[in-house]
Amino acid sequence: MKLLNKKLLVAITMAIFALFLVVGCGGGGQSTDTQQPEQPAAEQPAEEPAAEEPATEEPQQQEASAGGDMVFVSSAEKAGCADCHGTVADTIAKIENHPQMQVQAVSDCQPCHGDGDLSLRKVLHSAHYGGAISVACVHCHKLAEDGTVPVGELAPEGTNFVTIEVAAVDKAPGGCTDCHRKVSDDKDYSLAATIAKIEGHPQLPIDNASACVQCHAEGSPLALSLAMHKAHLQGEHYKENYGNSCLNCHDQANKMAVKGL
Repeated sequence: MKLLNKKLLVAITMAIFALFLVVGCGGGGQSTDTQQPEQPAAEQPAEEPAAEEPATEEPQQQEASAGGDMVFVSSAEKAGCADCHGTVADTIAKIENHPQMQVQAVSDCQPCHGDGDLSLRKVLHSAHYGGAISVACVHCHKLAEDGTVPVGELAPEGTNFVTIEVAAVDKAPGGCTDCHRKVSDDKDYSLAATIAKIEGHPQLPIDNASACVQCHAEGSPLALSLAMHKAHLQGEHYKENYGNSCLNCHDQANKMAVKGL
């Protein structure tokens, strides 16, 4: 009887032990349905702020520049005829029907080429204009301090010259009033307005250059050419805007006469 009770006790103990074993191990098993870790949502690239359009400015109204592309020639580039021609005698030898003479300088030409149709001025202007070689006025003519513009080699001894630069452009086909005109109330460049700015000059309602020669006759100390050459060719405004050009005032097609005169 005691043996039976002992076996029964052992069986009950083993059953309880097995029960604890099953319960304890059953909860520790890992599920075969493993869940993938949740992926974080892909970050969307931050939107760049829309570029601000630059504020549009009202275009500034500017005065039309009269400059443009101008090629300047210096009066110091050529000292005289020999810089281009070698000797005057060699040049004369090439002129058909011209007497062959041993001329040393252009001043030797004056006895025959004084005035009239064979004047030195007419002959040389016609020969140099429109030739194969570009010739600027200041290659021959030089600006003197007194406002005269003689041929350099024919100027009186001791004449002091002013070096200038000029461009061969014609920005005033109509002469003085193409430049000297009223643009607006605060930009009046007319002849009358210009004269009004000259200290000590009588105030006159002049609207063209021909009225000026009544007082500024050539050959007098107040000659118009002297005043105009000094005022225009030695100023920065005329050079920057009109190229210091002789052709703005002088008519190349009319023996270099002043336009309007």
